Amino acid sequence: MYSYLILSILVTENLNILSSATSSSASCLFFSATVSKLYNIAGLTKHLSFYFR
Repeated sequence: MYSYLILSILVTENLNILSSATSSSASCLFFSATVSKLYNIAGLTKHLSFYFR
């Protein structure tokens, strides 16, 4: 009974660590994608303002 309890605690902790690592890497990817998209938009507007001067 005790070994089952310890095992379930270990599995739960590992799953929590795994899910938090996955969510943090996913949010990091999302953040970098957003930043690059904003950078591209800024670059486009810079080019457009250059053309329409």
